[in-house]
Amino acid sequence: MIFSKEKWNNASELQPYISVSRSSEFTAFEGPLRNAFEIFIRPLLGEDLTADMVAIYQKATPNIKEKRLLELAQRANAFLALWYDYDEMQITISNAGAKRQESGETKTPYKYQEQALKKGWKDKGFAALDTLLTFLENEVVDFPNYKSSPNYTQSRTDIVRSTTEVNECYWIANSRIIFLRLKPHFKTVIETFVAPRLGSIYTSLVDELIKETPEQKYIKLRKTLVPVVVMMAVARLMRETGSITEKGLFFQALKNSDDMYYTSPVALEMISIQANTAENDAHQYWALAEKILRSEFNYSAPSSARIPNRDNADKKSFWA
Repeated sequence: MIFSKEKWNNASELQPYISVSRSSEFTAFEGPLRNAFEIFIRPLLGEDLTADMVAIYQKATPNIKEKRLLELAQRANAFLALWYDYDEMQITISNAGAKRQESGETKTPYKYQEQALKKGWKDKGFAALDTLLTFLENEVVDFPNYKSSPNYTQSRTDIVRSTTEVNECYWIANSRIIFLRLKPHFKTVIETFVAPRLGSIYTSLVDELIKETPEQKYIKLRKTLVPVVVMMAVARLMRETGSITEKGLFFQALKNSDDMYYTSPVALEMISIQANTAENDAHQYWALAEKILRSEFNYSAPSSARIPNRDNADKKSFWA
């Protein structure tokens, strides 16, 4: 793990990320921190890079890049720990069962405060994971074991690889949560729309992207396909759940009575309009992709004739 009792020092190890009390004991946070590390960080980075990071944590004087890696990992670990185990941290479990902690001087937060805290920790935690992955992508020379991580291996063949690429097409505020919700739709769009149209070119694209230095025309093709996949996935997510954000497709309005902002679900008609707009944009981007395919890959679009092949001799019906 990348937190320890030896370095806890009256919660000073956690305070750069979350304003916890100086009287907070390591034993109260050890379980949540360990859970988040094992559930979110180790599977993402893989065993080799995780071992490297633990070794960096134990170093007396890590270098600048090692410090940055550790800082990002600890930030994600801290926020995700408090979000994931928040409810358990609010109670005391003993032989007498589970008891809620409360005293005359301090009380548990109101429900709306709890929800805001948990949402904030969750968003910050996943955002920190995304920043960590971006850092490793850029510094892979200094952290070569990242290449053996599950995330690196999978992302090499992905058309859409990061929240940044999604943001360039459709604004999701760099939310890794929304990105993860879109990923199944990325897969569906690629398998049902992109791959059938590309045919053998798609197989060559995947084979090329896995290389350390892909051929330039395949890099260009992937970048051209990103908005196609993103906009179609956005349209699918909207139609499936009526949402693009974590809570849904909401508009914010000003409530005149108390000058408080509140959110309300968007109308079904507006969801349909936005989904159709995203899908139309995807088809326009596909038309741009076809230009590159024709110039770089001698591509010819598959036939999509919709008029039946029919002999109309001596028939009174006709196509107008």
